[in-house]
Amino acid sequence: MKAIQRMMAVGMASIGLLSCQSKLKNEDINPKFNPAHYVAEKEKDTLADFFKATGNEPFWAITISKEQITLSILGKGNEEFVFPYAEPIRVADANIKRYRLTSATATLDFTIAQGKCTNTMSGKESPYTVKADFKRNADTKVTALEGCGHYIVNYRLHDIWVLESLGNQKITATDFDTAPTLEIKAAEASFMGNGGCNTIRGKLFAEQDLLRFTDIISTRMMCGATNKEPQFLKALESSTKYEIKDNRLFLSNPGGIQLIFKKVD
Repeated sequence: MKAIQRMMAVGMASIGLLSCQSKLKNEDINPKFNPAHYVAEKEKDTLADFFKATGNEPFWAITISKEQITLSILGKGNEEFVFPYAEPIRVADANIKRYRLTSATATLDFTIAQGKCTNTMSGKESPYTVKADFKRNADTKVTALEGCGHYIVNYRLHDIWVLESLGNQKITATDFDTAPTLEIKAAEASFMGNGGCNTIRGKLFAEQDLLRFTDIISTRMMCGATNKEPQFLKALESSTKYEIKDNRLFLSNPGGIQLIFKKVD
């Protein structure tokens, strides 16, 4: 009887060990991407919000959507001020935008300037510096706010996309060694995939309706003589705008549609 009990104990321990090993392998497939964190971020930043900034002393946050701009100030009495969206004033020779906003209760002027910004408390780095002047109508003085911000990559881009058209021409089996694909990771602002012959990866640069594929690197395999990977990569790098509709991703620039991808189910 004791021998049987020992055999059962060893069997249960082996099952537990195999379960742990299986769990570890699944988690190691993509250790940098945490789906639970991604869902939380998606719920926290609503679909409409495309920019968010925060700062300290006092704690504040600004969110921008196409409908409104919201300033939240945290303190003894939490306050929220909502302004109708207004197009920013753009500086011609630098990536700087200035917003001038007025509501029934307050005024808010702030600038978003591209450049490394470090949070004064957490030490976290962001790609944009935000400076704001805020004044309630009942105030006699303007409150200056400084902080850091980032554009929010549309979570609907987070998927695997297979190339359907290069320019306005549908691709054929002879155009590539294998169909080009992109796996976009919105939360990480990065992508990876296949260029039609070589493995590729790079980063995303996003602002409101702007989307650019940058820092593209690829392997250097020998490709077929008629392979159109160079044309594909040139079109990808030249794209500046995007649209998602009918389960397709359209990449374009002022010259027109550059690439059309179909969502992989």
